[in-house]
Amino acid sequence: MEIMTNYLDETTFITLKNNKGMTVILSTSGAGIYEISIDGTPMTKGPKDQKEWMNAASYAGKTVGRYCGRIRDGILDFEGKRYQLPKNEGEKTFLHGGDNRLPYGEWEYSLITYPNAIGVEFNKEDKDSAFPGNIKVKVTYILYKEENVLRLQYSTTSDERTPVSLTSHTFFSLGAKHLDETRVLLRAKEVGLYDELLNLEKWRTNPEYLDFSTWKSFKARASDSVFQ
Repeated sequence: MEIMTNYLDETTFITLKNNKGMTVILSTSGAGIYEISIDGTPMTKGPKDQKEWMNAASYAGKTVGRYCGRIRDGILDFEGKRYQLPKNEGEKTFLHGGDNRLPYGEWEYSLITYPNAIGVEFNKEDKDSAFPGNIKVKVTYILYKEENVLRLQYSTTSDERTPVSLTSHTFFSLGAKHLDETRVLLRAKEVGLYDELLNLEKWRTNPEYLDFSTWKSFKARASDSVFQ
């Protein structure tokens, strides 16, 4: 197991390596995943130049929120109040939190070790946002010593009720040859409905083609007509 750091301007890149050939490079820029590789083969996509990656408009690898996704007209109706959110994708939509404080800001970090794993904990406060309340966000990455498993954990606290929806905007490149052996499990009973990538804030029980509530192979789902 190894942990290494290197620096670019005010940004720190942290490299984690386990005993099974898995390498994960994380960054204080956006509490993000710069790269995941196994035996030297990249499993993620994004700009190779670190400075370009830090500022890429694609959000590659970054922690996005407070609200991952788009909100129509940048208007949030929450618990009887209306909030006008900043617009950062044309006049009609609002993308991943609008002000980009989380995905493109610098986060504090600390290294953590366990008997069977190593990891990094990132922390950031989000104040003065157009959203209600001030929040503290913690994102933890854990790489296991003898398994090629990377675990992500998100937690937040707020000084008042507020909507929070965080995710990792990582682009994975598994390759067609890996589809047979790639399985997916999503512990979700419902899915959100979208219209032109706008969340309609309606939910429905998982349709069969999106039901990954038990382990299923990517190849089986990729053959469904909805993905053609």
